[in-house]
Amino acid sequence: LGCGLGLGGLAAMALGCKVCFSDYDPAAFAFVARSVRENGFEPGRCTTLVLDWRDPPSRRFSRIIGADVLYERRLVPMVADVLARMLAPGGEALLATPYRTSAEAFPEAAAKVGLLCRAEAVATVTETGANQPGTIYRVLAPPPKTDFKSIQGIAFRGRRGSG
Repeated sequence: LGCGLGLGGLAAMALGCKVCFSDYDPAAFAFVARSVRENGFEPGRCTTLVLDWRDPPSRRFSRIIGADVLYERRLVPMVADVLARMLAPGGEALLATPYRTSAEAFPEAAAKVGLLCRAEAVATVTETGANQPGTIYRVLAPPPKTDFKSIQGIAFRGRRGSG
C-alpha cells in the first residue's frame, strides 16, 4: 500500500510471496523493477498497480502491507477505507509507522469501516543510535459470512444417517 521504494514488498518476496506493488505515483515502479532485478528475484513473481486510495479497484488481497502511510491525519480514514475495500474477507493488513500523533486515530477509523485493529508499540534504533518508537497495526477483515442453515443441515444429515 503505497510501495515507495518497495522495501516491504521486497521483504515479502524474500519470504516467497508473490507481490503486487501499488503506489499512486507510477514513477515508484521503476525503483521497484530495478530492486527486484538487482536482488535476484524473478520479475514474474510481482506486478504493479497504480492505486488512488480515493477510488480503489474492486480487486481484493488476502494480505496487504504498508509502511508510514498514516503520516497525515487526513490520510487515516482513507487508509482505513481502502483496506476495508481491498482486503479479502478474513484477510490481514500490517501497517508499520514511526510514532506519529496522526496515526493514533487509526484503530477507531478502522472500526468505523468494519475492520478489527490491534496496535502494538514497537521501537527500533536509528543509524545514529537514537531510539525510534513506532506502532504496528494488525488489521483484520471479518471472515466471509457463513450460511449457518447449510452447515446445520450437513451436521444433521450425518447424525440422521448414522442412527
